[in-house]
Amino acid sequence: MNKSKFLTLLAFILFLPSISLAQTYFKSNSVYDIWMNQYSAPVITRLDVTGNVVVPWDNIGAQFQMTARSTAGNAWNPTQGGDCLQNKATLTGVTQNWDAGIDISSSNGIQLRVDPLLYDEDGLPPNACTASATGTTAPVDFKFGFTLGDAISLPEEVMVLDMELRRESGAQNIHPIQSEFPAIFPSNYSLKYAYYSTDGVNFSRWLYNGTNNIQSWGNPDPNPAKMAKAIMLHTHPDATATPDVGMGMAIYTNDTVEMIISRRTGTTFNLGYMAATGSSSSSETITDTNWHKWRRIVAVGNLNTIKSSISQAKSHLGSGAWNW
Repeated sequence: MNKSKFLTLLAFILFLPSISLAQTYFKSNSVYDIWMNQYSAPVITRLDVTGNVVVPWDNIGAQFQMTARSTAGNAWNPTQGGDCLQNKATLTGVTQNWDAGIDISSSNGIQLRVDPLLYDEDGLPPNACTASATGTTAPVDFKFGFTLGDAISLPEEVMVLDMELRRESGAQNIHPIQSEFPAIFPSNYSLKYAYYSTDGVNFSRWLYNGTNNIQSWGNPDPNPAKMAKAIMLHTHPDATATPDVGMGMAIYTNDTVEMIISRRTGTTFNLGYMAATGSSSSSETITDTNWHKWRRIVAVGNLNTIKSSISQAKSHLGSGAWNW
C-alpha cells in the first residue's frame, strides 16, 4: 500500500469514533419512536407515540434528559444536554444494544454516557445565561439508559429508564431532591391536563389556581411540587372520570419522591414540564464518588392502560425502592 492510501485509511480509522458519537441514534417498538443525539445533543431529542410527536426538538435545556443540582440549585446544575447558551454536552460513549438486566432483549435498549455541562442559569432573568457563567464541563459523569417494552415481559407502552451519576473530584455535593431523574418537556398543545398519584393506582387532578390545565397556571411559569409516585400529563380535563379515552404520558417510580409539573415557553413550542426528583428528603446529599442509580418508568396511553402498565412494571421490576 502506498503512503497516500495508508494515510487516507489511517485518517478514516481515527475518525470513526467521532463519526459514531456524532450520529443520530434511534429506538422504536410499535408504540414509541425515539431519536437521540440529533444536532449533536446527547439527550432524547424527539419522542413520538403511535406516530404523533410528543416531545419535539426545541432547545438544549428542554427535551427528555437528566440533570443534577447541588444545594446551590440552578447556580450549580450539571445538565445532560448542555448549557443555557446552547453549548452541547459531550457524548463520551454509546451502547446501542444495551442490556439493563430486566429480561428484555438488548436490542430494545440503549445507553448514553455523557460529560454534562453546568447549565448555570444563576437565578432568574435578567441575570440568567450570561456568557461568563456558562460553558463549563461539570466534574460529574452521567449514564442515561432506557429499554422499551417488548409486549412479553413488559407492555410496549412502557419505557424503563435507568439513570446513573457519579461525582468526580472537585464536584459539589449532589442534592437529589433538586435533581431531575428525568425531566421531560412534551408539547402542551394537547398534553395540558395535570394529574398525580401517591400510589401509582389512584390518580387525582393536580389543581393549581383552581385548574389542572397547565396552560392556565399563570405567569411566570410556576413550579408546584408534590410528594408522589406518579405524575401525568393528559389530553382530557378529567381522565379519572373517563379512563378509557384520550392519551396521557406518565412518570412512575416505586419511591415516593418530590415530583413537579409545570409549563415552559420554549424556543419554538409551548411546552409542558414534568420531572421526578431523586428524593423526598431535603437533607439527603451525595458526597461520595460512587455510582448512584435511579429507575423510573414512562407509560403512555389512556389512564387505564397507564395504570395497567405501572402494575405490570412493578410486578416485573420489583416492588422495592428503585434507587441504588
